[in-house]
Amino acid sequence: MKAPTLPDTKMERLVFLGWNDTGAQKKFIIAKHDGQLTGVQGSFTPVSKKGICAFCHQNERVGLFKADIKAKGNTDNFRAIGQYICADSLACSAHVQSTDRLDAFIRELKS
Repeated sequence: MKAPTLPDTKMERLVFLGWNDTGAQKKFIIAKHDGQLTGVQGSFTPVSKKGICAFCHQNERVGLFKADIKAKGNTDNFRAIGQYICADSLACSAHVQSTDRLDAFIRELKS
């Protein structure tokens, strides 16, 4: 997994770090959650029209970010949890006013 290279000054201002692997249609997100850095990966399918991002609540180019998690009680079953989020994670992170939506999404994936 190859993360993007950013200057330290940009890293200090990020709410989360995210990047796309367009060849594999994946998105990776690293965010602080419950005082720890937490990584999330999932599929990312861009859509052709602008939409409202679940994290920053801006009208931007978005895509469906979908992560599979194990279903409770049965280790053989998985379920997908998805949100429409910005394709450009750096711009999204800059627009985030509150981490509530991002935290709720990560909490749901971790539960």
